[in-house]
Amino acid sequence: MVEAVARPKASPIRALVYVWATAGVLLLLGQGLLKLAPMAAQAIRGPLSPLQSAILWGFVVVNLYLEGYRGFQLRFVPRVVARALHLARTREMSGWIVAAAPLFAMGFFHAQRRARRAAWILSSLIALAVLLIRHLPQPWRGVIDAGVVAGLGYGTVNFVYQALVAAFTGTARASAELPDDDATEHAAAVHPSR
Repeated sequence: MVEAVARPKASPIRALVYVWATAGVLLLLGQGLLKLAPMAAQAIRGPLSPLQSAILWGFVVVNLYLEGYRGFQLRFVPRVVARALHLARTREMSGWIVAAAPLFAMGFFHAQRRARRAAWILSSLIALAVLLIRHLPQPWRGVIDAGVVAGLGYGTVNFVYQALVAAFTGTARASAELPDDDATEHAAAVHPSR
């Protein structure tokens, strides 16, 4: 006879850890949208030459695909949601990790080397791009901002959707890419029978 294993009830504190991890990331994404949207709107309102208009809308489409779909929907969002779920479920929650839950979810620490490196490099490149793009004259700054707003907006909406689905189903679409996973994957590659 097989006994059903009772799934442990989620405590309100664990649910709050998940909410803090995902809401913190959402706040960062929203802040970016709020800062870039006025410049993008100014560029869209024009005046733009036909060539500038074509470049703007072409960049919007390219960014929707590369940043929004490939970058956010397929890579960033599933990993962040998986890491937020992991943090909410783990029994070894130290206070500083809970306080830094959004940074944990984004992979800045306690992640596989590849994920950690990607988080730091990508954040550094974004900060550098922001500094450089600030000095561009309109409409070119607005053209770039319009593309970024499109990709970031799509990614933010997708993040909210995937975070809510994971909250209600308790499952994530990706690995949390924890350092322990790195050792397990390496052992499985060396010893396929595991």
